[in-house]
Amino acid sequence: MAAGERKNVISDLPEDVWLLRPCELYLEEFSDCASAKGRFHQYYTVGSSADCERWQQDYKNCLKFRNTGDTEAAEAIIANEKERRAARLKGARENNVWDYRQGPPPEWKADLSKWTNERQESVLAKAQEQKERTGTISAQEDGSRCVIS
Repeated sequence: MAAGERKNVISDLPEDVWLLRPCELYLEEFSDCASAKGRFHQYYTVGSSADCERWQQDYKNCLKFRNTGDTEAAEAIIANEKERRAARLKGARENNVWDYRQGPPPEWKADLSKWTNERQESVLAKAQEQKERTGTISAQEDGSRCVIS
């Protein structure tokens, strides 16, 4: 294979390739993390500065994957994304305020007849029905119309 030729095809991509973000977002996250404003925010909210090296490494790996199709670089990014996702969801999973449902609520398949009847009685529904029958909408009883031109 030539030096610049991509060596991978779609079937060779990792299963969780959908977790990858555009490369520019990794650079933006790194820039935000390393900026003076970002450092101040980190110090204010956490009490220490965060390590921004992972964002920079993800950006480099993303460019490597984009330019050469290197699946190892993509897998490294995916591993970091899974760690970030697990850390983000950790608080929700460990919280005892909410009870997670095991299935849909009992009224999930409730009868919609009342809603359907109200909808069919509306002016818009009648106009749509007339349009479907005749192909045009006739003037209303009072003859007024709102036209935006």
